[in-house]
Amino acid sequence: MQMLLTITLLWLLIGSSWAAALASSHVVDEYDVLSQGEIDGLQQQIDSLAADHGLDVVIVITDQVAGKSSRDFADDYYDYNGYGIGPEASGLLMLVNMAEREVWISTTGEAIDIFTDQRIDAITDAVVEHLADGVFFAAAQTFLNQVDVYARQGVPAGQYREPETPQQPVSFGRKLLQMALYWPIFVAALIVSAVSTIAISAGHREMPKTSASAYQPPSGFTITSVQDRFLRETTNRVKIAPSNSGGGSSGGAGRSTTHRSSSGRTHGGGGKKF
Repeated sequence: MQMLLTITLLWLLIGSSWAAALASSHVVDEYDVLSQGEIDGLQQQIDSLAADHGLDVVIVITDQVAGKSSRDFADDYYDYNGYGIGPEASGLLMLVNMAEREVWISTTGEAIDIFTDQRIDAITDAVVEHLADGVFFAAAQTFLNQVDVYARQGVPAGQYREPETPQQPVSFGRKLLQMALYWPIFVAALIVSAVSTIAISAGHREMPKTSASAYQPPSGFTITSVQDRFLRETTNRVKIAPSNSGGGSSGGAGRSTTHRSSSGRTHGGGGKKF
């Protein structure tokens, strides 16, 4: 009996340790595109980043996002799986959403200040090149290398956080009120339209003409010669600046756009399609 109890306790201890090890994994490949050796190598690199910079780094590859947007899924996965270092749960998560073919980087705590919109834009640009070719391990390595580069540079000069402005829904009653306030414009437009229609109709009340001569001018005309004369050529050149696509930076280099996740925690981030 004592032997059985000892074996049971050992089994529970080993099982709980194994479950904890799985829960603490920072490379989650639900799409089965990475080998175990590649996952182990990425995990070692992530451990080094945590030790060097105090940032928790997570990589998730999946096509099951529970009907959420890439941003919401990435935020929630980070929040509800216990990731983060320090009182601010500092770190970042890269989601590769295979359902939408989109990569999204979610930042938390100190990572929000280090990884500004512009830096996230640069990282996603580099990662998307590999994801478009289906080279997932290279994409993950590129992400971790870029995290190390920017973490070593630290928070850029002039960095600031800018919360998103939430869009307030307009109620049906408010829409009716707005329409009521603008009724004179609608009435005036209706009157102008009616008058114009009547005037045009009255102007076209003529007797139909039955002969072709009625449509010819009295004296007629004759084209005696045609000549094309080339005068000059003018060419205007306008430089068009390249535009940024995806969820990258659109403002100052030091801006970190933030939002609230379902847990109430503040996150930054950005992403792109591939």
